Amino acid sequence: MAASGDAETIQAAAYAWPRRSSFTVTNAAVYRQILDFATLEESVWIIPGGSSGRPDNSHYQDQLVLWGKGELLPMAGTPGAAG
Repeated sequence: MAASGDAETIQAAAYAWPRRSSFTVTNAAVYRQILDFATLEESVWIIPGGSSGRPDNSHYQDQLVLWGKGELLPMAGTPGAAG
C-alpha cells in the first residue's frame, strides 16, 4: 500500500534514503485516534492491523483499506455500544 509522510508531518513516517531512492516509506505510525472530550461518543479511531495485531485474527485487515484512505471509525462510547 502506498503511503506518505515523514518525521515532520502528522502522518509520521520514515523512509529509506539510499542513493537514487524513491523515498519509499519503510515504517509509519499506524494507530489514529481523535477524542472529543466534550462528547466522547463522537470520538473516532482506526488501526490497520486490527486491534489484536495478530495476522491469524479474522479482523486483522478489515480496517486496512479505510486506513489507507485516511478514514476513521466511531469509537464505542459506552459499554456494549459496539454491539
